[in-house]
This record gives sequence, structure tokens and C-alpha cells, in this order.
Amino acid sequence: MENRPDPTPHLERFKSYESACRDFRWQIPEHLNIASALCRRHDDAVTRIALSERRTGGINTYTFGGLDFLSDKFATTLSESGITHGDSVAVVVRPSAALAIAHFGALKLGAVVVPLSLSSSAALLEHTFADCGARAVVVDESASEAIGDIARRTPTVRSRFVVRDLRPARTSTEFKDFWTEVDRSSSDFETVEGNARSAAFIFYVESQGEIIGIVHSHRSAIGQLAAFEAFTYVGGDGDGVFWMAGDWCAPGAALGVLYPAWWYGYSVVAGATEDCGDVRLLEQCAVTDMFLPASLTNEFVEAAPQADEGAGLSIRTVVTEAMKPAEYLVSSNPGVTINEVYGKPETGWIAGKCDRLFATTPGSVGRPFPGRTVEIIDETGHTLPPRQVGRIAIHDSDPALFARYQTGATRTEDSYSGHWFLTDEFGYKNGDGELFISPSPEW
Repeated sequence: MENRPDPTPHLERFKSYESACRDFRWQIPEHLNIASALCRRHDDAVTRIALSERRTGGINTYTFGGLDFLSDKFATTLSESGITHGDSVAVVVRPSAALAIAHFGALKLGAVVVPLSLSSSAALLEHTFADCGARAVVVDESASEAIGDIARRTPTVRSRFVVRDLRPARTSTEFKDFWTEVDRSSSDFETVEGNARSAAFIFYVESQGEIIGIVHSHRSAIGQLAAFEAFTYVGGDGDGVFWMAGDWCAPGAALGVLYPAWWYGYSVVAGATEDCGDVRLLEQCAVTDMFLPASLTNEFVEAAPQADEGAGLSIRTVVTEAMKPAEYLVSSNPGVTINEVYGKPETGWIAGKCDRLFATTPGSVGRPFPGRTVEIIDETGHTLPPRQVGRIAIHDSDPALFARYQTGATRTEDSYSGHWFLTDEFGYKNGDGELFISPSPEW
């Protein structure tokens, strides 16, 4: 990112949490492609490990330079398939090198990535493909038959790629073999570097029986960096190994953890959801930092071994949406810190509990992270004083805030009051700025 402002927050340069909140200012380039920025920002990209993927025969590793090279090739594949800037590419792939290459390749082309879980319902997938107008689909072989049926019913889909795990490629008129196509394609590809505010991802979530598409920009991942620095205690370059329980398709996991981890040079471990609680994976890959989504926290705690079985772990930080510590992690290493985070799909992580930076009161979800503009708003759009309940809101200048809803302008407009995006939750701040969730007031 030569001759450009460095958007890395470097919170360690501030004397206190208060000074960071007061003095920190974002410096995000006007033009940005988050994929090429992640792949090429590290001086040792050729040797620095970006991803370790657990496979049947062992663990495969990929450097940042390797992912850069392979994703250039997949960008060429997509381009030759007729995919272009602004097209949607649905990625239904387990955590793996293929997922990273599919993401980066699509983003380098200027396409929009639609991350989806292999556990997604047929109704969600069918709605998603039609709603985003998916032009290409990348899918694990385990789900290719079902997703192939849905893709056939989606008239916009023109290219389908299947990721096979150590199986010989099979001739198919419907699916192209992902790795075969990557292997044969040229790496001579010039990244499309558009406006940092342009669409990069559409995340689909189910809320109150409705499926909603949430569009995030290239700069959304940058806007998460201060939160990541706070809850992992990272300084300049990451010197650790990150593992996330579950898949990588939710906004909090992808934009709030995965992409920031790569920004700081962490190596990320790709392990399947069924690896949750598998201490052998954590030990074998020397995992230092973990993220546990709320949906898998209980599963991890129940599957985790006893304290004496975790003696060889290198865990130093556990980030979780639900504060239910895995006791064996703490007892096996007194240096382990557990940080709780809070956010919404539209906002990313906006607040959290980080003992190194500030103390928190029981019952709160923590304090807003530096660089995040979080307030409590009344029904007229005015900011409320401490201890008064209102809507939790994010200012539209916040770079991590979503760009819009995929469903249209009306829903997006209705979610704002002036310059404030209104989340679906109510709360209040105490005199120290801590955020508390509260029942809705009777307006």
C-alpha cells in the first residue's frame, strides 16, 4: 500500500482506552481491493504462512504469496467464464484453502462474494441465489448434487465449480473441477481496484422468519481492525495462529476475525466444524488465539477435554460471543484471556469486554471499541444521556457499517434515523460508557 495512508489503527500507541477513543482517526484509502491488500501487504508474503488446512493425510500450508498466486489464477478462471465486475459469486465451501482462493479470486475480479454455509437450508440457498442474481457458484462436492439442483433453477447462474477433496476429477457438464480450473489458468491477472465503498460481500441471515441480504464493502473489513487489535492484543504484525470454531460465512467470523487476522499476518487454521473441542488440532497447529461464535460455545465446552489434557496448548486469547469459558483452557494456562464481543450482522463487532483496556460491570456487553461510533438514540433521532434506554445506533460515518440491504432502498432507508443506523436492539450506557442491552421502552 505504497504512497497511501496506512489504515492499521496501532492502538498500542495510545496511552489509554480513553485517549484511543478520543484521538484515533481512520485513514482508509479511497480505492481498495481487500483481497490484494491482504495478500500483498506483508514483506515476507512468500514465506509467511497464511493458512494451515487439516486434511485426511495431514496438514497442508499456504503462504500469503501462494494464496495470491492461486487466487489470481481463479480470477482468470472466473473472467474466462464470463464473470465480471459487480457479478455475484456464491461460495458454499467448508473452511479451507479453496474457500480463501474462491473469495480472493472473486474479489480481485471486482465481483461480490456471497459466503454461505454447507448447513444452509434449501430454502435459504434458493432465495439467496435468486436474490443476489448469482452468476457463479463454488461448492463442496458433498453438497454439489443438492446445490446443483438449485443452481439449475436459477437462470442467472452460468458457471459452477466443485471442490473435491483428494478425489479424481469426474467429467461433468454441469460442474467444472475447481482445482483443475485453477491449475490450468494463467496467474497473469490485474486486480480490479475500485472504490473502497463498493460492494464486496453479501451475507444472508434469517431473522424472524425472513431471509435478509446484508451488503458490506471492501472497507468493512478495515473498519473491524481496531476491534480485532483490542480483543486479540495484537500490535504491528501478528505472531500467532488463529482458529475459529464453525464455518467462515457469517459477517462476524469473516469480516470481524478472518480478514483482520490475515491483515495482521496471522496464520489461520482451517478445521471443520466437527473439530470443535478437538484439542489435538489446537496442539498440532500451535493455536494461540481462538474465536467461538455463540452458536458453538456450548458445543465446544461440552466437547473439550479435561484440564490435564490441555497441558500442551499455546492458547493466549479466546474471543467469544457468549461468556462461557472453557475451564480447561484457563486452568491449563493461567495466561489465557477470554474476551467477550458484541455486534450485529450490519455493524460487525461494536463493543466488548477487554480487561487489558478497561474494567467492565457485570451485565454489560462491554464498551465500544475505538473507531466505532455507537450511541443510544431516542425515537426522534437524538442522542440520549447515560442510563436512558433507547435504540443502539451506529453513525453512518463508521467504516465497518454495512453498505445497504440487498432487498432494496426502502428497507435501508427505514433502518436509519438521520445519520444513525438503528439496530434491532435497545439498551443504555452507564456513566463510564459501558453498553447494556435492555427491553424496548414504550415509545
